[in-house]
This record gives sequence, structure tokens and C-alpha cells, in this order.
Amino acid sequence: MIRQQRQTLVQEFNTIPFTAGVAASPISASLGPSSLVSTVIFSVPTGAANSVFLGTDAGVTILSGLEIPPGSPQQYRVVNERELVEVESVLLDLLLSLTCRRSNADIVPIVVWDLSKMYLVATAPTAMAIGVFKEMWI
Repeated sequence: MIRQQRQTLVQEFNTIPFTAGVAASPISASLGPSSLVSTVIFSVPTGAANSVFLGTDAGVTILSGLEIPPGSPQQYRVVNERELVEVESVLLDLLLSLTCRRSNADIVPIVVWDLSKMYLVATAPTAMAIGVFKEMWI
């Protein structure tokens, strides 16, 4: 039996130049849940004078946020288990054809980051880069 060759997909990513200021700012209003971002990497250049801090709202401060120190990129990654997601719709269609009714089966959710609700702040304006990787298995 000859097996079909699997399709090759390329993991796409974008880098976003960002300047964290003394007032907390959201990373990007356009990168909400529908953007399917599953991994974010924050990188403050080694030569930066200070760290940048990450929080979940505009109230984040240098005392309450997660620290991203210069020269130490920080990765935040969601691990979505594959759990037969690839065959889920096929199995539901098969069930429909066998029973003549649609199943109320649970659909496996996908977990992603909402960058419109991630805020950055620093003690002084600090240039940095943010790497954004989208979920591949949808």
C-alpha cells in the first residue's frame, strides 16, 4: 500500500517592534482571539537600560507585572493537545450518515493568547521586539 505524503506546512510568525513606556499599553488591538496566537516571545535587547513588565490590564506596574529582563527573551506558549481533532468532523459526518441525526458531541476547544489584553510597561521608554506565532492545527 502506498501512503499519501503528508502536506508540508510552514510555521509563520511576525515580529512586532514595540516601545514599552511609563504608562501601560496593550500590545496590539488587532491581535485578539481570532488571530489564533499560540506562542508569544518577548525580547528586550541586551543593551537596554531596564526591564519591561507584562500584565493583563492597563493597571500593570513594574511591581505587579511579569519581568522581561534585557537579554533574556521570554516565551509564553499554549500547548494545544491534538486529541484527534483532525478526524473529529469526519467522525461526526459518519455518525450523521449512519444514524440520520446530528450528534451533540463536544467540540475540542483551541486555547490562544489575546494580545489585545496583554499590557507592557517600563520605568523609561524601552524598545523591544515581540514574536507572534499562530496556531498551526486548526
